[in-house]
Amino acid sequence: MKNNKITGVIAGNFDVIHPGYIHLFNQCKKHCDKLLIFLHEDPSLERESKLKPILTVEERILILSSLNQVDEIISYKTEAELLIHLKNNKIDIRFLGDDYKNKNFTGMELNIPIHFLNKILYYMHSESRSSFFLRSRSRCSCIFIENIL
Repeated sequence: MKNNKITGVIAGNFDVIHPGYIHLFNQCKKHCDKLLIFLHEDPSLERESKLKPILTVEERILILSSLNQVDEIISYKTEAELLIHLKNNKIDIRFLGDDYKNKNFTGMELNIPIHFLNKILYYMHSESRSSFFLRSRSRCSCIFIENIL
């Protein structure tokens, strides 16, 4: 019997989970049977414009693994390692924010079908809802969400 399950993937550092991420994961899950998260351990190591995550990789894995939309989590350190994961996993659809339209991104040469997500919708029309805003506003506070789903 053929396995016709669709595997989708989204990559990011997912530091400080907020309601926008939950909406994002809900939308991803509508387009796939299995949602795979590629978790960037620390994007600030390769890109100075990125902030160092507040939560450890282990803490982010704990939070993400508690969400019923997420089926598997694979962490990676570099964009080169992300490319290897994209090549070595059976991926039917990749989810990217619409801010990646008409831009180069890791793995674009693999021709994995892309579903662009409207980030404005998922961050509730407010910059103050994004994790970048939350992390840059207060580097000392963390948000814990209990019983999300």
